[in-house]
Amino acid sequence: MSVSADITCLSQLGKAIARIKERFGSIDVLVNNAGIDRIGSLHCEHDFSVWWRVVEVNLKGSMACIHHVLPQMIQNNRGVIINIGSRNAISTYRFMTAYSAAKTALLRTSQCLQLNIKDTDVDIFFVQPSNVATALADGTCNAAELEESPELQAYMDHMRQSMTGGESDSPQLVANTCIFLAAHPEARLLRGLYLDAKQDMGQLLAEAAKGDGSRIKLERLQYLKADLL
Repeated sequence: MSVSADITCLSQLGKAIARIKERFGSIDVLVNNAGIDRIGSLHCEHDFSVWWRVVEVNLKGSMACIHHVLPQMIQNNRGVIINIGSRNAISTYRFMTAYSAAKTALLRTSQCLQLNIKDTDVDIFFVQPSNVATALADGTCNAAELEESPELQAYMDHMRQSMTGGESDSPQLVANTCIFLAAHPEARLLRGLYLDAKQDMGQLLAEAAKGDGSRIKLERLQYLKADLL
């Protein structure tokens, strides 16, 4: 069964969720993977809605999906939510302000939500999928700025090379990570953390199992934070 909807349109999303629940009774696993990008400089955008649309799809859409399924998950005391993130959430990139803003907000929101439901068996994960070659950047560059900016041209060339020059990772990597997080009972020790699909999940899980004495807790690893002098 497949259902299509614009996740930024709340009425469409509501109908899609209702059809899924009608068919299966409940939603036990939610993977927020829908995303778009806009590559360019904010001050070069003639239409601000183009910039804002990226935030709507990547943040509003994901949160709207969670808003629909989380109450029933809490009621059933079971469920897994996996937000597909990006390294943009913890790193700074010049020409990806909208995408970076959305993914950073999604990471922080994932962590805050997990605190809200820490006493339930509902787990929320944020996964950086690694360098998967997708069509995310196709047609998303500001064409007018690209024509005038050597810096943006170099940025796009580097991005294309990283996706086609042997640096990309198999989609199976992040797929296997999601399956592990959804199916492994002890994976809940990793909820609320920033997870990279290229990390050894078994090693990370073993460290997390040490509890308050783990490096994750003591050094606040895998968290979105600012280290002050």
